[in-house]
Amino acid sequence: MSITGNIGRAVQSAAANKSNKSYYEIKQEQAEAKRQAREAREAEDIQRRIKDRRIKSGKWCGVPRAATPYNANWQPLDIQIGNWLQTMPHSERGQRRRVKDLVGILHGLYRPHPRASDVAAALRRMGWSSCRPYQGRGVARGIWWTPPSTLFEFEIQGV
Repeated sequence: MSITGNIGRAVQSAAANKSNKSYYEIKQEQAEAKRQAREAREAEDIQRRIKDRRIKSGKWCGVPRAATPYNANWQPLDIQIGNWLQTMPHSERGQRRRVKDLVGILHGLYRPHPRASDVAAALRRMGWSSCRPYQGRGVARGIWWTPPSTLFEFEIQGV
């Protein structure tokens, strides 16, 4: 046995004699204290991870997601697309569009940009039509057209 091991045991034995506890009882108490400290650290680590996850998702401290910076002036996608069409010159309104292009223009509710599936659903609700023309090598791109009624409404309004 090493010298430091003998000294450590001698100190622990002396402490056991002073408190009328055996060496093994002191070891059990130390092991229990270490276990409790480890469990406390693990619980704190779990709470920290939960807090970090909530902060990243915008659900921290009871702040509703509606108060996050992305949706302070948010409008439904249907309205955003309509406003976008109104600001566009008449010659460009009837052009084919890809959802990918629209996603970059629009603002999402909880993220900087909406999901492509949400944009596609809004376009369907507005009456836009879509197709997937084959472009060779197995590539098909989704293309969307504005409905003729929408173009006609904008002509009547004089936009």
